[in-house]
Amino acid sequence: MIRDLILSRNIWPPALWIIGWLALLLTALATRPLLPMDETRYVSVAWEMWLSGDYLVPRLNGEPYSHKPPLLFWLINLGWAVFGVADWWARVVSPLFALASLALIGALARKLWPERTEARELAPLMLLGGLFWGAYATFTMFDMMISFFTLAALWGVTLVHGEGGWRGWILAGLSLGLGVLAKGPVILVYVLPVAALAPLWSDREKPDRVFWIKWFAGLAGALALAAAIGLAWAAPAAQAGGKEYAEAILWGQTAGRMSQSFAHERAWWFYFSLAPLAMIPWIFLPSFWRSLTSAGLLSQPGGRFCLIWFVVSVAVLSFVSGKQPHYLIPSIPALALLFAAVFSSKEEESDRRPRTRTHTRAMSRAWAGACILLLIVVHATLRPYLFENFDLRPLARHVAKLQDQGVLVANVHKYHGQYHFLGRLKKPLAITWQHSALQWSKDHPNAKLIATHRGLPGGIAPEFVQKFRGREVAVWSAQDIINHRNIIIP
Repeated sequence: MIRDLILSRNIWPPALWIIGWLALLLTALATRPLLPMDETRYVSVAWEMWLSGDYLVPRLNGEPYSHKPPLLFWLINLGWAVFGVADWWARVVSPLFALASLALIGALARKLWPERTEARELAPLMLLGGLFWGAYATFTMFDMMISFFTLAALWGVTLVHGEGGWRGWILAGLSLGLGVLAKGPVILVYVLPVAALAPLWSDREKPDRVFWIKWFAGLAGALALAAAIGLAWAAPAAQAGGKEYAEAILWGQTAGRMSQSFAHERAWWFYFSLAPLAMIPWIFLPSFWRSLTSAGLLSQPGGRFCLIWFVVSVAVLSFVSGKQPHYLIPSIPALALLFAAVFSSKEEESDRRPRTRTHTRAMSRAWAGACILLLIVVHATLRPYLFENFDLRPLARHVAKLQDQGVLVANVHKYHGQYHFLGRLKKPLAITWQHSALQWSKDHPNAKLIATHRGLPGGIAPEFVQKFRGREVAVWSAQDIINHRNIIIP
């Protein structure tokens, strides 16, 4: 029985992308530290939640943290409650959503192209084997969570389209609500256009008015369910976090990012210029372009479904002031599905030519494997550089020792939480700025200050120093700052 299972053709497609995902994850854990500022910040927020026992209002350096909702922090804390506080669990949560996304994209391919068995086998490989998506699959960030909930919500949409009823809308509403708890209302950008524009991709006849009335009523119900899930956390959190925090989570963060970026402001065409990178390596395969013209994607509901998903979401994101490459992650499964459909179209056409069909399938798997291997090699090659320039654990542990001795420690310039989890700090750091560091030192003569330098000042050595991003981060005593003003002010 075991031998039959191993030799079964059905077990190998999932095994390939599971092995590929596991190889990427283990490589990342072995070759890369938690990277400042994003990864260290998010895990530090989870750490402060663990310390305080306050699961309602996330905090960073003791202050309410309004930039992200709490789902990732909750899941990290849940794992710590089971396994104990450990770096590895904090780094596994987001990649687990990447793994689940690979399973979901295969299920979605089956719904969109039920007649193309190859599509559901190729779609996960097309997604994981794409350099862009595969590169982000192992980072502790929110975008893989949104990618998963986007796929789950859209799967619910296809269930409604194919079967009717409320089950699909309930799934979509739950997925949207959890997506809101993961990263906020941005999940609507990826899901709502597909659901709202369903008459454009559906193969149902236009006179079917009763169906469409039920459709949009169901969509409204799913949105109401999502809003209820989001408000179940946001309403009490707003009350507990204070007026400023309430304004930020209920309106300020979303509206501010739409109209005027807090950071990462880029040109409107940024995502469209990035889109070709998201299609590597598949756009370099001649067989893809040969098959594209004969695939007839626009004549198929599945093709229109994916094109609306990708094009509209990217267009909407292009009007948002703040732009980052990884915001594109939840849109990329649409491309992977289109690639899988194109290649499976070639497969179906070659049913009478087994050699050609086998060659196409093997070529797709080989390219996906080659890209995964490339990412592994890049990680392994960069390992010494990454640990030398981005591993802040030595400095964080030094700060922890100072705090244990009762020493007040301040960070000169904005603090991103990069030391809190790495050093398991139990107290907030004081914050001062370059122009006020001298006076702050005079007010706190027994304190220590952390400052970043392009080059260390001559004539005096800090009590601790390490490299970071090509610079030096040093710990100075307040007396050093007072006696040698050039330490902080060149």
